Amino acid sequence: MRDPECGNRSGQNAFRWWQSGRPLSWPFLLLFSCAVIGLCQIEAGWSISGGSNSHHVAAWASDGAARVATLVAISLDEESRRQAATTSSSSQKGERDEAACGLSQKAVHDQKFRWRNLFDGKELGQWVITRFGGEGEVTVQDGCIILGMGNPMTGITWTGDVPRDNYELELEAKRTSGIDFFATTTFPVGEEYCSFVVGGWAGTVVGLSSINMRDASENETTQFKVFEDNRWYRIRIRVSRPKIECWIDEEKLVDVPREGRRFSVRMECDLCRPLGIATWCTEAVIRNIRIRELTAQEVTDIAEGLR
Repeated sequence: MRDPECGNRSGQNAFRWWQSGRPLSWPFLLLFSCAVIGLCQIEAGWSISGGSNSHHVAAWASDGAARVATLVAISLDEESRRQAATTSSSSQKGERDEAACGLSQKAVHDQKFRWRNLFDGKELGQWVITRFGGEGEVTVQDGCIILGMGNPMTGITWTGDVPRDNYELELEAKRTSGIDFFATTTFPVGEEYCSFVVGGWAGTVVGLSSINMRDASENETTQFKVFEDNRWYRIRIRVSRPKIECWIDEEKLVDVPREGRRFSVRMECDLCRPLGIATWCTEAVIRNIRIRELTAQEVTDIAEGLR
């Protein structure tokens, strides 16, 4: 008969591995569990046969089974923690990705409604000289566009993208010589176009050309304003679904609803479409041209008279 002390010594040698604190793999645990169960069965056979050392095997087997159960529980707990950590890490990564995506979308959204410069102060860029015939020289100097005196017109036309609705446009202009309009600006109004005349008809008329085929000198937007030579004026045009509004400096000079009105340009400004700036027998200087789209809330506020 096999010496049971041999089995006891083998089991004690195996437990030294556990006591070393080294990680145990599932295959090892499975094999060891089977070994313990087998020893338990051997012990049961020896007990029946009256083996004198059966109590040693029984004690070892009982202790081994307890140790296996403890290690299995520890391993399960460690595995559960690893899975939880992995899940948490994946969840956090997903949250970070979603946050980054949200920030990216917000950045795109914000960028759409920010002011966009249409002139960098160095070159015409996407502006081209409007070929009216008889136009004066157009140059870029000191961060400005100089529109030389034409016979009769000089101007520039934008060739890039431009919104057609719900936007506002700003620029600064001054008249350096001449007595007629010096920054008449043509712009889109939905599928139509219109011009904001600045200092027309011998230098004082301000208004929109044209509304229902009537130009700035004879429609509901007609205003009169004295302009000084060599003084900068800030011109602002806002086109929304409800109406067209225009300012010079802080003074609102045009506030006309779009409903029930047809907008167009005089034939002299046809070549300024979709967006252009022109002079008439006048020399002018232009700078700080920029544009931005209006938010939905801004358009709603304008319609409700809150802006």
